[in-house]
Amino acid sequence: PPNVPVLDAKAPSLANLTLREKLELHRASPECANCHAKMDPLGFALENFDASGRWREIEAGKTIDASGQLEDGTRFAGPAEFKQVLLARRDQIGEHFVRQLMIYALGRGLTHR
Repeated sequence: PPNVPVLDAKAPSLANLTLREKLELHRASPECANCHAKMDPLGFALENFDASGRWREIEAGKTIDASGQLEDGTRFAGPAEFKQVLLARRDQIGEHFVRQLMIYALGRGLTHR
């Protein structure tokens, strides 16, 4: 979104923070917190994987916390539990995937007429 404040990546205080800690600073802004409440738990669940998919347990010298809580209150502690949460919602995920694929294919939103 426009006007999103950027964290200064070169600030010495940010150098030793994990991604989760940096996002906590970003979520301090109420405008940012609303969207991040929806997105962050999904990313936290996969935080043990680096950009190339390798498993890691340490980031910025700290143990990675891959736990999270979804908006509906469902909690998980790592990728294995997150997988079980997703499998329990298989129908919802399939429906949403097809809906998004149709929006992409049609180049417009879906409307009921």
